[in-house]
Amino acid sequence: MADYGTRCDAERTLQHLLRESILSKENPCGLFIDQRVLEENLNEIKSAFPEPYFSHHYAVKANPIKSVLKVVKDNGFGVECASFGEIFNALQAGMAPSDIVYDSPLKLEDEMRYCFTRGIHMNFDNLEEMETGYQLYRSLQKEGAVVKAPIGLRINSQVWFGVVADPEYRAGAIEATSTATPTSKFGLPIKDTDFETLLRMFEKWPELNGLHSHVGSQGVDLHLMVAGVKAVVELADKINERLHRKQICVIDIGGGLPVDYNHDESNHMPAKYAEQLRAEVPRLFSGDFEVLTEMGRWVVATSGWFASRIEYTKVAGGVLVGITHAGGNMFVREVYMRDVWHHPITVYDKNGNRKTTEERICNIAGPLCFSGDLIAKEISLPAFKKGDFIIYHHTAAYSISMYSKYNCVPAPPAYLYSVDEAQKVEVRLIKRKETVEEISSFWDA
Repeated sequence: MADYGTRCDAERTLQHLLRESILSKENPCGLFIDQRVLEENLNEIKSAFPEPYFSHHYAVKANPIKSVLKVVKDNGFGVECASFGEIFNALQAGMAPSDIVYDSPLKLEDEMRYCFTRGIHMNFDNLEEMETGYQLYRSLQKEGAVVKAPIGLRINSQVWFGVVADPEYRAGAIEATSTATPTSKFGLPIKDTDFETLLRMFEKWPELNGLHSHVGSQGVDLHLMVAGVKAVVELADKINERLHRKQICVIDIGGGLPVDYNHDESNHMPAKYAEQLRAEVPRLFSGDFEVLTEMGRWVVATSGWFASRIEYTKVAGGVLVGITHAGGNMFVREVYMRDVWHHPITVYDKNGNRKTTEERICNIAGPLCFSGDLIAKEISLPAFKKGDFIIYHHTAAYSISMYSKYNCVPAPPAYLYSVDEAQKVEVRLIKRKETVEEISSFWDA
């Protein structure tokens, strides 16, 4: 039996939660984040990509809970935001505007104005959006506004001016999260862009000083990510050479480090990524550019787990079914794309002890009203019964942030916890359970 949960002291913490009635019949589920593991992950990134060459930003989309953002901030990270709502949330959590990177592929003029005048870094998605930004930038200057935001352009770096950069440069293992494919919605597609047209934009906008690359997320090999970064650095050199000035001085290498969901210990992916980048793009580590990172999933995923009471059981077609609070409400990708998104599951009795009963073929069902609402289908687990608990491991990323309103099921609470050297567990509520009144108000005018 794999020893999932050891790094996060999940079993010890679960027992504490049950003793203290933090988990109970009235409070049957929750997301639990180990602050120590979260900080270890942040420190691994800083060690692999050291100052002064690198500036790190956490992708808010992975988990936007304010207390998580505060831990990120306290450990020297800024944030990357994909919507204006994420910007507002980050500011409310105490982030300085200068520590925010805004990467939405759809920026409205009012949002641009806000970012320009407050110093929030923006990466434009395409030439039309960039032209809109340019006209607004010049208009603000004419009005006498102080415009101080760093500005960059996101590049779809899979294709290098119509020539494939790497014969194996293809979509990652999970196509839906591969962002540098030929038809990706993200970034300026180099294959379809005339270089001279691109160059003219940089010529007329000297303040445009950055290029951004984000090849993909879970399921994308490191060599693909490295090839994307290398292509962007080569593009920066080509633009600077033609302009006869070092206009592009910022390279944003995005995020996308894959998480090993099948093992409990760190896969040390930041160090592996840095090693390959040092070999292929050594100038990133030389000070030639200011380099930004935007890690999200790798930072937070393995720091947390979701616990749910098994409310009911039944046998259907010879399969033991556990009906839980973990379904397509909380785990959208895992339910709708079960073949590629799955996490380890462990089973515990009502006191929080790991079950070692004979294993059976099981389904773990959620609370939603559709047949496919299963986070696990026909997997082998210790036989469970009503009142037992499951833990769904490595689930602090892209779970609560993707919570579904379908069926009006209240979003669960979330907690930050720590276990000291004396094995004492301390737990703090960081997001309370949603109320039915709050759900009802969402559907009102």
